[in-house]
Amino acid sequence: MEVPTLIYGQRLSGGDVETVEDLRSPGRVVTEVRITEGSEIIRAADGLEEAMRVWRKTTDEEKSGIFSRAADILEDRKTQAFDQMNKEAGVERPMADFVFGGAVGILRDLAVRLSKGQEPVMIELGGRHQTMVVREPIGGVLAMSPWNAPPILAMRSVAYPLAAGCPVIFKTNEIAPGSQYATISCLLDAGLPAGMLNVINSTREQTPKVVEALLSHKNIRKVNFTGSSAVGSKIAQLAAKHLKTVTLELGGKGAVIVDEDADIPKAVAAVLDGAWKNAGQICMSTERVFVHERVYSKFVELLKNTEFSLNQAQPLVNHGVNAEKLIQQALDSGAQILYHQPGEQIDRIILEKVDETMDLYSQESFGPVAYVVPVKTTSEAIDLANASEYGLSCAIWSSNPTSAIAIARQLECGSVHINGNTVFDHPAVPHGGCKSSGWGRFNSQWGIDEFTFVKSITYTS
Repeated sequence: MEVPTLIYGQRLSGGDVETVEDLRSPGRVVTEVRITEGSEIIRAADGLEEAMRVWRKTTDEEKSGIFSRAADILEDRKTQAFDQMNKEAGVERPMADFVFGGAVGILRDLAVRLSKGQEPVMIELGGRHQTMVVREPIGGVLAMSPWNAPPILAMRSVAYPLAAGCPVIFKTNEIAPGSQYATISCLLDAGLPAGMLNVINSTREQTPKVVEALLSHKNIRKVNFTGSSAVGSKIAQLAAKHLKTVTLELGGKGAVIVDEDADIPKAVAAVLDGAWKNAGQICMSTERVFVHERVYSKFVELLKNTEFSLNQAQPLVNHGVNAEKLIQQALDSGAQILYHQPGEQIDRIILEKVDETMDLYSQESFGPVAYVVPVKTTSEAIDLANASEYGLSCAIWSSNPTSAIAIARQLECGSVHINGNTVFDHPAVPHGGCKSSGWGRFNSQWGIDEFTFVKSITYTS
């Protein structure tokens, strides 16, 4: 597959080309990426204002139609998209179904929202005065998303700013550029005006300079980035230097609380799925499990005797180096294996007796590993869950809805799933984190509002 540099509707040829190899068959090229030159990057940013003016003149009905057609086009590309993300990032079913369906769902949800428009808020001030409050597009947006779930993460990074009225420069990821382009190009093929979605490519080494050049450009008013907390912190600092706003969805250390009245078999199944789905390469993955001591033995016994089906051959893009290091250090320091299944590159593991002296206790592993801890009370579980620097996704298992909601309100994270998996996303539900997991939200109206500013128009009759 070829990934072009795309600027104001023009596919640029010539120049340097980088290749991406099949994750399972090193040496076999599956993607050729045309690297964007420095002058072309500036040209892309220069054209954003004109593209935005054209988009402003497009009716809500026309915008809705573009998003609806894009969803149809993307569904027709399902087989191609599955094949590409499997080769580049090793994504297998059912994870592929989840992330691809999420991308289509975003487009369909936005098509409906755009068809309805957004009414202004009217405020009566008394006498002859009233104010109309509206939302306006913030301006050009730089969008970047990672390799681990290419369709949904790339789509949300461009679809919400576009729905808000903002032109976008999307910088592809070096690991899965073909998967990303195969997804977002459906918007171009659906009739999106030239310049509203530009695609640029860079090597890993070039990326810091590319980001710096774009954030210093007057036409880029915001950046949205999904990735590690370490990189997100650098982007936030750079954006602050240029007084640009950010939406960041970063790392996580997903916690599950299993209360004494929980459905233990279902909780065990959800923990294994949340920890091992996509080989643990998900920011929402289950990594910590706090189980009430009254049901701890039952939980552990069921865990040890569960036959859990997963794709053992799914590769890790980073080959599990960090996860393997964290696991080994924990085992050397006294942690014990509760349950494991062999994998092609790294075993899928659940541990116990992990404590705060071990790096695995607090660091995101981004691999197929979680640990289980007995707790005396739910208050202790809440304190342990909140002790993490991360705050993205948590889950609670309890048969008491009132108690579960009370626990959920005390957890410091962006989403809590009662009797569900830490890995959950839906286009109608706001998604994002707090603390070192970032700030801002994708999805639904919240996702659109992220890329707008509030304007007050006061009228005196």
